[in-house]
Amino acid sequence: MFKKIIQTIFSKGIVSILNFIIVMLTAKYTGAVGRGEISLMYLNITLVLMVNDLIGGSALVYLIPKIGVKKIVLPAFIVAVCSGILLPLLLNTYHQYSTQQLLWFVSLSLTLNLSSIANVFLNGLNKIKFTNLFSVIQTVLIFLALCFFIFSLHQNSSTVYFASLLIGFSVNFLLSFIILFPHLFPIEKTPVFNTMKEILSYGFIVQAGNLIQLLNYRISYYLIDVFYPEKGKFMLGVFSTGSSVAESAWVIMNGISMVQYAAISNNDPTDKKSISFSLQLAKLSLILTAFFMLIIIFIPNSLFIYFFGKDFTEMQEVIKILSPGIIIMGFTGIYSHYFAGIGLMKVSTYASLTALFVSVLAGIILIPILGLYGAAFSMVLSYFTSSIYLILKFRAKTNCTLNEQFFDFKNVFTKSIHF
Repeated sequence: MFKKIIQTIFSKGIVSILNFIIVMLTAKYTGAVGRGEISLMYLNITLVLMVNDLIGGSALVYLIPKIGVKKIVLPAFIVAVCSGILLPLLLNTYHQYSTQQLLWFVSLSLTLNLSSIANVFLNGLNKIKFTNLFSVIQTVLIFLALCFFIFSLHQNSSTVYFASLLIGFSVNFLLSFIILFPHLFPIEKTPVFNTMKEILSYGFIVQAGNLIQLLNYRISYYLIDVFYPEKGKFMLGVFSTGSSVAESAWVIMNGISMVQYAAISNNDPTDKKSISFSLQLAKLSLILTAFFMLIIIFIPNSLFIYFFGKDFTEMQEVIKILSPGIIIMGFTGIYSHYFAGIGLMKVSTYASLTALFVSVLAGIILIPILGLYGAAFSMVLSYFTSSIYLILKFRAKTNCTLNEQFFDFKNVFTKSIHF
């Protein structure tokens, strides 16, 4: 089990390292304003993807063996295309992008939707190795394209990142489609709306929870943009980059939780071993996340400025403010996956919904007063709200005392290995 955890963290770590370098390159060569534009655009296309995933998300993995891939493909891709075109146009009523930016928004949303659904179909057909391979290829291509635009063509605007994303998403979709082609055609006729309704009935709670969680983590981006119309992109660039650096610590929790979810979902939900296993993994994740964050916090600010650019002098302070929330979420993220593993996805959804309310309220109060530091404090309050909710729910479900959760760290590493 410990070997699986290490392997999962390592594979995710490779992609995370590349993504970190990409963040560093875009910060260094496009500046804080460029990073702000990039962060807001990426949030927007991710928001479109979350809405698309109400039909084209993880529920398809379970429905493909039941209904048949040839019956699902048409409604899934219809939703991908429609949401990829119509939702950016709708969101643009707020953003008021230029024609060029709107074209980027639509093209990126469309290609991300298509590549994401293609990956879901691969998973549903149990071709997970291709999903993992194409995801790595996508990240490598984005990195290489970005380097080409910056160092060979000497371009340093936010559009070089958008172009790199478009290349990565498109290649991912094309490679996935080549593998899927024999399984998808000829397409079988089916009542499209009835199929969509069935997919929604399976996946709505999970995907709605993911959408709420995204807004919970990123609503401060929109609030900064609203409250600071003139220098909002600069502030957002600093804040989003600091957030990305801090959240890189979650690669540990995400790696552990993947192994945890697979182990728990294949066992009896009431099994005490599942409870004990999750408890020990949560403590292991807490220790490793805290250690990771301490390393980041003690990096000299001069190094951050050297690697990210002179615009990012305040980034280290943002990371320090966020660190308690990052650490506690490194702990309770394991609880969230425990509830998912036993079929109680709604617990995490309610936790995110409660935290989103706190995030919006705190952001409205703190951001106009404290700027990007106010955004950081509002995120920390949100993280702690979600974590407290999950801790209390875990205690109620498992009868674990607070002492067992927080003060008993004996044999954490050895107990986490065995299940």
